[in-house]
Amino acid sequence: MNRKCVVTAALFWGVVMGGCFEFDSLKIEETSPYIFERNGVEPANHIVKVDLSQSRGEVTFRIKLYGDYNEDQVLYHRMVVDYSPLTTIPNQDTVLATIPETIEPYDRKEILYVFPSCDVMRKYAYDLAGKYMTVYFVLADETFLDRNTTFTERTFEQAFQTVSKDAFRTDTVNWTLVFHGVCADSQEASGAPLPEPEDG
Repeated sequence: MNRKCVVTAALFWGVVMGGCFEFDSLKIEETSPYIFERNGVEPANHIVKVDLSQSRGEVTFRIKLYGDYNEDQVLYHRMVVDYSPLTTIPNQDTVLATIPETIEPYDRKEILYVFPSCDVMRKYAYDLAGKYMTVYFVLADETFLDRNTTFTERTFEQAFQTVSKDAFRTDTVNWTLVFHGVCADSQEASGAPLPEPEDG
């Protein structure tokens, strides 16, 4: 069964060297996690046009091909949503993230996130047409440093950092959502669209 999360709010490394080396000298635990973007993620296009008049502007993100060359490695993932282009209010919590999820070894199932864009208007803008924002999927092979779900532009980087603060321990894919049309429900509602993971 797919792992599902509702968001309401690979680096393939290598070192080219002269001469020869033995593969036995490579430490498998030092490999970084990877996401195969080609045929491995949806939407395939990193610029996603969102029609707000259809299904609350829902966008479904699927991560199908990912992992770590160390198959015994526990992995962690989260989505990070950058709302900063929608507001000019300084020091506002414009970056929301899901609570990190754990992927056990040998359990590399498809990861699914659903983002209902029209919920964004509840806090940041009633008219999203012509505006844009960026959504990130982050895969890590160690725990995230900060499990908080709200960040500011100033603390944006913390949403991606792991306990070692080593970028080598993560891989990221992102999409820019470009909005057009009008949300069917334009009534005011309080609160920001917060991440609410659920099993399924």
